[in-house]
Amino acid sequence: MLFRIRRSQLALAAAAAYLAVVGYLSVATLTGQVDELSGEGPLGELTSPVSLLPYGLRRLGLLPSAAGAYTIAGIVQAVLVWLLIRGRSPAETLGDRADGYRRGRVALVVSMVYLLLVTSAAVFGIVASAYEAGSFALVYWIPLALPLSLVASYLPGSLLPIGMIQAWVLWRIFRGGRVPR
Repeated sequence: MLFRIRRSQLALAAAAAYLAVVGYLSVATLTGQVDELSGEGPLGELTSPVSLLPYGLRRLGLLPSAAGAYTIAGIVQAVLVWLLIRGRSPAETLGDRADGYRRGRVALVVSMVYLLLVTSAAVFGIVASAYEAGSFALVYWIPLALPLSLVASYLPGSLLPIGMIQAWVLWRIFRGGRVPR
């Protein structure tokens, strides 16, 4: 089943899930359930690196409402995620892509499971910290994202990109060499 998924379908599902979480946090922010609006806040963390622009504009006093700016940053980032995952040949299935390498199917499963785990832990931690200041929910994310999780404390908004980078590295390590077709 995993190997029959087209890259365009995966890209659409990832962008839709991302937009759902950003929309949920945006509504919670606008209704006053979540107070913190900064680069280290839940929306800033979730929409980074695109959110660095509204965060900087807000710090300069050029944006009165950060919630709207972060929502726009989330939409822009969802489009970027969709474009990156969709790739050049959206009709290609994940199995087709994996079959081009010696251990491609194993690498695909390992990297997708890792990406699902680390992304779920990051989103859980971000949403939990939105509702409870000082939440330790991100403690689950730290061991999953080692060794780059040590960098996350120095780079605000790096939780999701770190997980994606490490999943890509796992794919590159486990896939092996190209198979001649």
